[in-house]
Amino acid sequence: MRPTILIVLTSCALPSTAMAQDVERLKDAYILCVNRAFIETEPNGFLRDGNIPAAVERSFVDCQTEENAFYATLVDTLVGLTAPTNQATLTARGALDRIKARLKSDLMITAHRRQLR
Repeated sequence: MRPTILIVLTSCALPSTAMAQDVERLKDAYILCVNRAFIETEPNGFLRDGNIPAAVERSFVDCQTEENAFYATLVDTLVGLTAPTNQATLTARGALDRIKARLKSDLMITAHRRQLR
C-alpha cells in the first residue's frame, strides 16, 4: 500500500486486509483510468496544440466514476474504523486531493517531456 493511503487508514485503527485491499484496488483503478484518459487525448491534438492543462483536467473529468468509487469506499472504510463521519470525509478528501495533485504533476511533466522531443 502506498504511504498516503496507509497513513489515512492507520490514523483511525487497523484496517482489515480486505478493506485495505479494496481501497488500494480502487485507488489503482482511478490512477490507471486518469493515465489512460490522458494518453487517449493525444490523438485529439491536446498536446500538439499546447493545451496541456486542458488535457490533464479532461482526464480527471473522464474518470469521475472511478474517483467517486474510490472516495466513497475510503470514507466508508474510515467510518467503519470508528472515525466520525465528518472526520472520515475530511480525511478521505485530503488523501484524494494529494493523489490528484501528484497525478496532475506527473501528467504535466510527462506532457512537457513529450513536447520537447
